[in-house]
Amino acid sequence: ARAEDLGEHVINMHTSRRAPAPTAAGWSGYLDYQLSAFQSGGSDLGYGLAPTLNLSYGNWNFRSSHDYQNTGRDDDWLRTGTTLTLDQPELMARTTLGDITPSAGALSRSRAMAGIGFSRQFEMQPDFSSSPSFNASTAVTTSSTAEIYLNGQRVNTVDLAPGMYTFEDLRYYSGMQDVTMVIKDSYGRSQTVSMPFYYDDALLKAGLHEFSYNVGMARVPGSFNQYDGLAYSAYHRVGVTDWLTLGAQADGANDDRTAGAVARLKLGDYGVLATTFSQAQHADGSQGTAALAHYRYEAQKFNVYVSGQQQSEHYIESSDW
Repeated sequence: ARAEDLGEHVINMHTSRRAPAPTAAGWSGYLDYQLSAFQSGGSDLGYGLAPTLNLSYGNWNFRSSHDYQNTGRDDDWLRTGTTLTLDQPELMARTTLGDITPSAGALSRSRAMAGIGFSRQFEMQPDFSSSPSFNASTAVTTSSTAEIYLNGQRVNTVDLAPGMYTFEDLRYYSGMQDVTMVIKDSYGRSQTVSMPFYYDDALLKAGLHEFSYNVGMARVPGSFNQYDGLAYSAYHRVGVTDWLTLGAQADGANDDRTAGAVARLKLGDYGVLATTFSQAQHADGSQGTAALAHYRYEAQKFNVYVSGQQQSEHYIESSDW
């Protein structure tokens, strides 16, 4: 009989499984504080207090940080940051309300704001891997044993009945890795198949989305608790295939904004090429563009990394320097 007629089976080769995300607990909290005293030259003795309050209930978390400084002549109490977050581990999603400073990826700017944000957080599921892993299929016509080797080290041994087998979810760090499968049947015959595979931990699995959307009031530069004007920041990537990830990003505050696109392409077993393009427009009407590209190849004995960036004159305003 053909192996296809004897059933199809899936073998998961990811063996180092971590504990699942912890179950939401009841109330908990703490108060952290720092006390300081200072004096410079002939000035009066000054002192400071920096408390942080953190409260949690279930998947909710409230955190507020403050800073008080007394120089002997004047004093100042500042709220340096306050956030309320809701985690949804089953969706790997986080909603944040309060002071946030999101990042929208390469060539974008971190826009400090007070508002609301929604983002994907893969680390909420400890055993989840967002990057593509090694997968391979083979036919087995007699009772056999499969030994899987990664860079010469055996990582798994599986007993196989006749049928079609898919070996999936073999994970490793970035770079070129040598995956070898040795299949030994009950008659003592063996077959060795070498399947080199290039891992990249910045690619997304096909169909997987990574994102961060944020909107609020822009924090006045140099201040802690003063806000003025609308601010936003958005970043979204999607795994089109296991070897191509595409995305877009945008951010802005007070008529100063940037927008662009990102792409990451695995070149088979020959490394990864990543590109980013961004265009900026400023409140005074000036515009500029910037582009970033880098190539990376990692192997057991050597690594290659090439990067280049082009930036026009008005991509960054002179006041930003």
